[in-house]
Amino acid sequence: GVRRLNLLSPYVPQVSDRLVSVLGGHGIEIAGRASFNEAEEAAVARISGDSIVQAAEALARSAPADAMFLSCTNLRTAGLLGPLAGRLGCPVWSSNHVLAWHLLHLCDAERYPSPEVSA
Repeated sequence: GVRRLNLLSPYVPQVSDRLVSVLGGHGIEIAGRASFNEAEEAAVARISGDSIVQAAEALARSAPADAMFLSCTNLRTAGLLGPLAGRLGCPVWSSNHVLAWHLLHLCDAERYPSPEVSA
């Protein structure tokens, strides 16, 4: 049911632009986006949780959306999703979270609901 999504990524503009295009092709409007503009993949894992939270909160303030997606499997978000969802008042998903849900869903579609994360 998400129509307007905020996108936070570590990517350089060319990579983020491609992601925005793919999501748009599936009917998802990007309400707002922000990036750490990191070209070096090894550096992405060193982006601090505090930096991710601050960027997500700033993005949410600047662009109302139905949910937020923290993109990149190297972005360390596992412990941030629930607290951020509570603070932002909307679902917050990460690449790893959505991938794990999708794999579980493929195993038994009726058993696993959508990837809602709440505080």
